[in-house]
Amino acid sequence: MTTLARRDIFDYLCGEGGPWWGRLDEVDFLGSLYDLDRLASTDSRFTAAPEDIFQHRINNPLDWSDDWVFEYPQFPLLDGPDEVLHAFLARFVHPEVQPDVDHSSQRVAKLNRLLGPGGWTLRPFKFISGRPVYGSAPAPDTGPLVSLPLDDDDTGKLDLVLGPDLQPPRPRRRGSRPRPAPPDCTDAAPRRRLLPPHSR
Repeated sequence: MTTLARRDIFDYLCGEGGPWWGRLDEVDFLGSLYDLDRLASTDSRFTAAPEDIFQHRINNPLDWSDDWVFEYPQFPLLDGPDEVLHAFLARFVHPEVQPDVDHSSQRVAKLNRLLGPGGWTLRPFKFISGRPVYGSAPAPDTGPLVSLPLDDDDTGKLDLVLGPDLQPPRPRRRGSRPRPAPPDCTDAAPRRRLLPPHSR
């Protein structure tokens, strides 16, 4: 995944789709993905990551903004393997984090729109108490995220997105008459050749 796509996802998780930790606290959320006690703190006063997080997010919540997790060196979400980010996103939409099925589905739909151009998607692979649990899976490349307003006569823009051979049929304007089909000359009766009358 590109850095641009990752940052688009991070913006969503810290904005409209957030908070990224859902109904859990941040340590519990991250503890399901990482062995936090084995990760060194970035603060020399502490030995492990949980102390670091507690100090800068709970004791002094203004130290770090909500997007701190995406650039924390112990969690390579910005520049690490795709699988690391995929696991984070799957946890984000897990029923334990997002208990409301409708809200979870909305977040999955938005994330899939951001993941799709890179060839990835989130799909349910099992259910817990009737609620889907998602995992990442390969998906066809959806192409560029292009939003174009289309008028009835503006087919050039469709060529950019669908290609000229994949355009849907254009609706006929109200009151317009269908254009007559060109005559099919192959089915027409052969014309008779006029011969001069025989002389008697």
